[in-house]
Amino acid sequence: MLVLRPSPKSGCGIFTTLPIAKGEHVRLWQKEDERFVSSEEANADPDLRAACDVHCVIVEGGFTCPSDFHRMSIGWYMNHSFNPNIASSAELDWEFYAVRDIAVDEELCCDYRTLSPFETVPDHYT
Repeated sequence: MLVLRPSPKSGCGIFTTLPIAKGEHVRLWQKEDERFVSSEEANADPDLRAACDVHCVIVEGGFTCPSDFHRMSIGWYMNHSFNPNIASSAELDWEFYAVRDIAVDEELCCDYRTLSPFETVPDHYT
C-alpha cells in the first residue's frame, strides 16, 4: 500500500508499506486525473499558479495538472530524486515501475527531468 507522510525531501511524499520488487508496476494515478492548464490561465489566478508550481508538470504552453486539486491521485505528491527508485516514460504511457527493489517505509521518488523536456528541478533539491 502507498501512503502520504511528511517527507524529509519536501512537504508530503509517497511511502510504501510493503516491499516493491524491481520492475514491478507502481500505480500512482487514475487515468482520468489529468488536465491541461495553460500558462495564461495559471498566471491569471495566483492560487492556481501556486498549486501548479507545487503539484504540476511543466509542459509546452502550460502545465499538466490534477483534474481536481481537492481530489488528487497520490502520484501528484511524488518528490524528485537525482537517484530515483521509480521511473516512467511516454513509451510506457506514463505508467511507473520500480527501477530497483524498494524497501518498506521508503519514499518513492522520480527524476522530474524525465517527465517533460520543460520540467525543472526546484532549487531545494540541489
